[in-house]
Amino acid sequence: MIRSRVARSKRRWATVAVEFAFAFSALTMIMFAIFEYGRFLMVKHLLDHAVREGARQAVVNTSTQPVPDIQATVFNYLTGQPLLNSSGVALSQSDVQVFRADPATGQPMTDAKGSTWTNAGFGEGIAVQLNAQYRPMLPTFGIIPDPIPISFVCVMRSEGN
Repeated sequence: MIRSRVARSKRRWATVAVEFAFAFSALTMIMFAIFEYGRFLMVKHLLDHAVREGARQAVVNTSTQPVPDIQATVFNYLTGQPLLNSSGVALSQSDVQVFRADPATGQPMTDAKGSTWTNAGFGEGIAVQLNAQYRPMLPTFGIIPDPIPISFVCVMRSEGN
């Protein structure tokens, strides 16, 4: 009778080890997914904030602010995140676009004044746009797309002219 208890107890330990392996791997995958989602939200928030700050800088100084300064402002707010542009190359300042926009749609204006942002009169929309791609740090196993395209447009009304 003692032998059967020992044999049964060893089988239970093996079963517990197999169940632990399955449960641990599933919980680890869920933990990594939560980490990756949190990182995605952080990067999305950084991009949104960077574009908004670039637009704020553009609407205040329409006649004196050069485009490279606005692009540098947006790029500096990204805090060195390893993002890609829409072509799959590392994001640079030249990927930030500044233009005169329709406040209702956020699209570049096509009237006689054109879409040059320095032509915006008082109260007209100026937009800052950034298209990027987010690459997950962890393997996605085909569950989510890799890379994830992200686009931000911030339109504010001009205060400078």
